Amino acid sequence: MDLAIFQELQDFREKHPETKFDYLNSAGRDPSIHRVGDDHELAELSCIFPSLFDAIGLQLSRDENAGSGVLLLECGFNKVLFPGDVGSIGLEAIHRDKAKSEILNCTISAAPHHTGTLGRSRSAFDGFQNAYEWMYASILRPELVVVSVGTKNNHDHPNEKHLQAARSRGVRVICTQITSRCLSDPVSVAPALVSSCPSHSACVMGSGIGCAGTIQVNLYRDRYTVERWDEHQRAVDQLEAIGTPLCRKPLPAKAVPPAAQQQN
Repeated sequence: MDLAIFQELQDFREKHPETKFDYLNSAGRDPSIHRVGDDHELAELSCIFPSLFDAIGLQLSRDENAGSGVLLLECGFNKVLFPGDVGSIGLEAIHRDKAKSEILNCTISAAPHHTGTLGRSRSAFDGFQNAYEWMYASILRPELVVVSVGTKNNHDHPNEKHLQAARSRGVRVICTQITSRCLSDPVSVAPALVSSCPSHSACVMGSGIGCAGTIQVNLYRDRYTVERWDEHQRAVDQLEAIGTPLCRKPLPAKAVPPAAQQQN
């Protein structure tokens, strides 16, 4: 789209904020997050980012992940977020669109960008040590975070600071494959940390070493279960004897504010 046309649309949006532009509006429904009522046994999958304007504007971004789609699956009282490689721009947009800027509480979320960088933020994460603390304190509040990660990835995933930020908020963490960040020699537990997977493909992809493997979640009206959860947690308990799993690593003590130090 021509930049001049985009600017005209943007000017119209600013002058008429009551007008909602969203892909979902073309179907005649409210683009806000669906509220499940009596039809709790039905599931609905929605795209909550990017909106039409976001998608157009982000074509000008140098960050190829800036316009990554974010999907929300709702089933009963459960919400499962699939954030793809979304970064701070997308997270801020989702936050702005929520009623009264409330935190997006969800049952389960995949870790955005495989726990990698969230990019620069217009808010500069004021008051937080890093982007991950900002995200889990202000934007997203899941009960469980699923980290899709490959054993041989060369991006230092999973990012320890990301997991620390999630766990410090009481969020449970589970990874698909094990990496050298948790065990110096992942091959020593090949083909997978969990021994009783129903099939090899359920825990291993390519040459990777499974940790929890493929995460299978069963959604019910007001609860959920994760297949092989207990067995996986017992396996991680045993792993602590030979490695340092990041999902169990002691959290760093919170830094004492300078003002408090002066008072002491």
